[in-house]
Amino acid sequence: MISSADNEDLPQRVIVKVPAEIWTCEVSASYNPNAESEAMVIESIVSAGSLERWSKAHNGSPPMRTLAALVTSGLMSVSDTGEVLPSEAISEAIEDNELIEFLKKSGGGKAETKVVRDLLTGGFHHPRVLYESAELSKSGGLSLSPEPRVARREGEEEPSSMNVRTVLTPVKGSIAYALDMRGKDVLDGSSLLGVEVQEAETSVAYRWHKRQGGTVVPYVHDDNPLAQHILDAKVIPELEVVSEENEVRREWPPSPELEAIAKLDVARKIIRRVQKGHVSYSGKHLQTLVEDALDATSSAISSLEMDDIARLDNVRVVVGTEFEQWNSVQCVINSAKNKCVLLSAFTHEKFADEAAVRISESLPDGCEILLLSGEPDRINEPTFVERTAKYGEKLSKEGMPKRARIEATKRACHAKFVISDTGMVWIGSCNLLSAAPTSWVLESGLVIEDRGVASEIINHVIEEEWLSEESSNFISSMIDTLPQSSSPLVRNGVRKRVDKLVKSIKGGMEELGDGNINQNTLDRLLGLISMLLAVCERPQWSLVKTDQHRPAMLDLIRQSRKRIVIGSDAVRKRGLDLSTIREISSRPADAENRASKFAVQVFWGRQDPDYVKKTDEEIKDARARIKLLRNEVWKYDDRRGKGGLRSQFLPQKSLDPMLTHCKFISVDDERLLLTSDNLLSFSDDEGWDSDARELGILIDNPRIARVMCGEMELLTPTCRDFWQRGRWHTAVASAIEQCGSDGIPIGQVMEALIERIGRVQQLSDDWFKMKENMKKTYKIPDSEVAYALVMEGAKDGLYEVNYPGANPAKNLSHDNDKFKLITLSVPNMKASWESRATN
Repeated sequence: MISSADNEDLPQRVIVKVPAEIWTCEVSASYNPNAESEAMVIESIVSAGSLERWSKAHNGSPPMRTLAALVTSGLMSVSDTGEVLPSEAISEAIEDNELIEFLKKSGGGKAETKVVRDLLTGGFHHPRVLYESAELSKSGGLSLSPEPRVARREGEEEPSSMNVRTVLTPVKGSIAYALDMRGKDVLDGSSLLGVEVQEAETSVAYRWHKRQGGTVVPYVHDDNPLAQHILDAKVIPELEVVSEENEVRREWPPSPELEAIAKLDVARKIIRRVQKGHVSYSGKHLQTLVEDALDATSSAISSLEMDDIARLDNVRVVVGTEFEQWNSVQCVINSAKNKCVLLSAFTHEKFADEAAVRISESLPDGCEILLLSGEPDRINEPTFVERTAKYGEKLSKEGMPKRARIEATKRACHAKFVISDTGMVWIGSCNLLSAAPTSWVLESGLVIEDRGVASEIINHVIEEEWLSEESSNFISSMIDTLPQSSSPLVRNGVRKRVDKLVKSIKGGMEELGDGNINQNTLDRLLGLISMLLAVCERPQWSLVKTDQHRPAMLDLIRQSRKRIVIGSDAVRKRGLDLSTIREISSRPADAENRASKFAVQVFWGRQDPDYVKKTDEEIKDARARIKLLRNEVWKYDDRRGKGGLRSQFLPQKSLDPMLTHCKFISVDDERLLLTSDNLLSFSDDEGWDSDARELGILIDNPRIARVMCGEMELLTPTCRDFWQRGRWHTAVASAIEQCGSDGIPIGQVMEALIERIGRVQQLSDDWFKMKENMKKTYKIPDSEVAYALVMEGAKDGLYEVNYPGANPAKNLSHDNDKFKLITLSVPNMKASWESRATN
């Protein structure tokens, strides 16, 4: 290791002088991709005997171009009388029944190419790895000159004995271009006629990066493929990864009510498993689980009465393309009275017209807006200031009001948010000033109405000096105009109902300790969970800042007990490293008192899988990372005993990117960290040299977490759990919100849902499969599926079911009059809360 973890000059450049050879290769490429079609033409025309008969056999439209090519190459000839004669070589090939093989070798030609062989690993590389060597040699930094680890080539070695594919793979494209062939054909049909070797030396560069956990890792400077190859081969001891012995862990504990819900859920599910005979526990153990859960519940209610924890006033999830994100952002802009600020990591002149129209439509009269471009990769793009200015000029040409001003941030930023002076906030993954209006790539966002969130983001930006003095003054003045708010308190009636239910459950503890399971205990535990879910509607929240992201992600993973869902634009081994893979895959075994199957779900990749090149190294590496994580999760599933709880990884089969730019982590359908940070791809957009700022928000709200994950499943068919219906409960919840959120007739909600399904074929297919599954599960007719689905989602707290004039029924047909009287509502976030000032 070159420098210690505490060394102040960690970022210094390390130059490695790589001993190498330049091979000048004479290549004979013999491959004819048209061999089979040419063989058919030759055989048919030889059989016909003349051009006239051959033409008649093809109804007057014979493949003359193929014949002309064969004549030009000398393989066929045509006499003055129209007789077609094969060459002597063709005749012999026909007699030996080797015509196709002969024709395959008739194409191609000869070419000369250069390839670089490094003597540290013996690998071959494109000559471009030499291009920047001279400049690196002159630059500063520590220099290493390792001795060759691979013997130099002896001149007497016969070229024909070499592995042609290994030597030529890095330059197959150049050879294919020179000989007008396909790269695959070059490798399949080439041989080395001669090789001249010249000694050489090239230089590659590395830097050091210290992670939050204390680990110091080398990384490649300027994405040099030779440098990455050598680093991956681990042939230079001085470039070893060094980890501190003791990781400094930071914690983001769940809200008190969430902690209680988790314990109640575990107790209830373990009792149910004992009741069904799946596991065997003593009555005393079950009693202890329930008592711990009840103590956590009482403690949560007491702490909520005393603690002054930040609670959100209102929040909703937005999952969709840039179109849906812009629709939400327009609501935020339109809510402003005097000032508004919008931060996007990037700008794109081509789409300035879309941004100009969106802002012009929504910006209130007399209101100013500050547009900010974060330019996270500014170290590698020094013209970012000029680019931002040109983008501003394009906005003006497209009709942007003069009340809008744009500038690049003082510090590199990858964060994305919009804030109005009324306390409304959008925060998410979408780069609004560079978003393509026709894109189908998914983005994630939250729309929040809360003075505390707005003011904390503004204060954080000012304190960390993200902006110029003028822009800092602009957003600072917004704080004074934000609406006042008071600290909330759980309503007294809610506290009393919780206390009453806790006491009634405690009354049955002796019976449970004796091993007798009373259904009333299970029902009451579920009732407590429902009450606490209502409390969660005013969720605890906290901002997650730049250097907090990886520690926060790891802490959430370590807290998980049944589900981990991660969204990341890209997946790279610096983000999804072996340590992170172990953290995730070990949770099924490490989760205490596990009572549910465990699911790991990864949504990744903004690329369209239909247009990904097979040679795309970034995608190949991502697929390898996903496959490794999948296999590690499945290993636990394979080791589980008979009757043990399953472990599942999604996507189950696909390794393709998913057209998603969403960035989040959700655990146990309870906590959601939505962010600008690519959690599984360290410094993906910003570059390794960047200190670009990131920003996320962690929210403890099961409904919000479920909606986020459910919408991702609905919109990403390759990453669905087809045996679970959570995504369809989410679809119902989204339809309620679309229709107005409160007191919506169930028929209207189902019409909105069916309309959505009808627009997308893959949703339609999934809907009908789900219906068939429900009919078999509940043994109900098709007409009762809608009611059963709605009632399932209500149990998870995604929405409320109201029965004005009708009593709850076990089953209802959609054409029943009682069904039509039902209304659905999104839970009121403030129903269980009141202001401390009014208490």
